[in-house]
Amino acid sequence: MQKLLAPGAPDPAQKDGLAHALRARQAPRSPGEPHGSRPEPASAREMEAALLSRCASVARQAPPIANDPREAHVFRLAAMLIQFQFPCESRRLASASAQYFTDHPDDGPMAPDAVVRRGWVSHLPRLRSMLALELGSPARRGPRLLEQGVSEVARRYSTSAGIQAMPSNFLFHTQTALANGLRELFKQLAERLSLSRPMNVYLAGGMAVHLYTGNRVTTDVDAEFGSRVLIPGDLIVEVALEDGRPVPIYFDTNYNPTFALMHEDYLGDAIALDWGLEQIKLHVLSPVDLAVSKIARFADNDKEDIAALVGLGLTTADAIEQRATSAIGGYVGGLAMLRLNLRDAVALARGMEGCKPPNGAKPRAP
Repeated sequence: MQKLLAPGAPDPAQKDGLAHALRARQAPRSPGEPHGSRPEPASAREMEAALLSRCASVARQAPPIANDPREAHVFRLAAMLIQFQFPCESRRLASASAQYFTDHPDDGPMAPDAVVRRGWVSHLPRLRSMLALELGSPARRGPRLLEQGVSEVARRYSTSAGIQAMPSNFLFHTQTALANGLRELFKQLAERLSLSRPMNVYLAGGMAVHLYTGNRVTTDVDAEFGSRVLIPGDLIVEVALEDGRPVPIYFDTNYNPTFALMHEDYLGDAIALDWGLEQIKLHVLSPVDLAVSKIARFADNDKEDIAALVGLGLTTADAIEQRATSAIGGYVGGLAMLRLNLRDAVALARGMEGCKPPNGAKPRAP
């Protein structure tokens, strides 16, 4: 894989780390030192590339070491961002960060938004995507859902902790740590934007699946806004999950529903969620539209999301097939692969319809 290290950037394996390399660039020239004998001062892009390469290097090898406060704080943030996609690499980064803070107690860990405001990280979605690109394909968490068979998928989701059968008049899971963090994120957004009138927001992606299932964990928020807004880059809420793991919750400013398979009525059919936020009118994509939105990409987590929604009785294979077929006319992209994904998604959903809820599980009260 091609390295993202810019020409002239510090060697990521250099013992003294990024700070030493940058100090060497910025030190005054000695008398008689010829011009051009050393690199020019590092640009912001070079510094970003060097730090990214350091993250990737530490993530791949043990024992990891953070050399300065900037590395320690960025390693900690990077570990939170990739913990579900690259769990082993995440643990190494977290270990490097924790060891630094143990050795330097006066430099205690900062909140993620403070790291961004310091300028050490410019954009969380960018850091996550570039680091994932640098690390390559994530370690597989197990056989792909369709390879292991529909019966195995059904078994996994019928026995998953915390998942119960839900009636048609369901309740959203709004009391989880992730949901509380999401509400705080929207609250801070309204305050930062100084909204003078209510704004419609439509929630999609993994966070929407979490509100339906209480089981999906994600850090980025896929949201579509009813008005033009500029999301502050340092708008981040850190929460501790029920198992104690810290996660940063932030808006994925790269989210664009145009690239997903969406029915023309997906906004009108979204379900309102009253969170008591005066200026934010939140709507969650309906279960069937949420499932349909997963078909174009159809990665492993998309398959898991479809399985969970169908396994809970929130949508059906027939509903997904009809909705998706109706939406194909407005899809922007290759139709051949889309139709194959749709076929597999419907097959997965049909298998999940035979899934039984856990023994003794009762529907949530309306």
